[in-house]
Amino acid sequence: MIEKFYIVCLVSALSFSAIAAKQCKIIKSTVYDTFTAIDTARVDLEAYQAIITDDSTFKFGNWPASEGREAIRKAQKDFFTTVNGMSHKLHRIWIDECNVAVEGVVTYTTKDNKQVPIPFVDTFIYNSDDKVRVVNIYIDISPLERHSSGDR
Repeated sequence: MIEKFYIVCLVSALSFSAIAAKQCKIIKSTVYDTFTAIDTARVDLEAYQAIITDDSTFKFGNWPASEGREAIRKAQKDFFTTVNGMSHKLHRIWIDECNVAVEGVVTYTTKDNKQVPIPFVDTFIYNSDDKVRVVNIYIDISPLERHSSGDR
């Protein structure tokens, strides 16, 4: 009887620790899905909202960070008034459990339909449900700003 008790306790302890320490194991398809949501956000802001946590943080270049769904929605909506579209080409992806770094080129389509390619590195922290908690976008947006201002 005591052996059964120890086995039940051991199994219960292992189950609890597995639940308490649930780790994310992000795979490349999750990263590609994230960028699909990012690229479609201009026409469907809810696509991006669906992949972030309620308390997500979004940092774009040297602009102030946006915290929470509503602030991120507003920041993206404001930015998307300046371009007709964007498309990401991913060159390298590094994954370490919940942490992801991506290097690539984003091509913005300007209001006059010119293409402006810009290299970027993005870092993401996902939660255990594959939702984005933190995104930091490292990019020099000045080529797009120069194009928009007429300095080509």
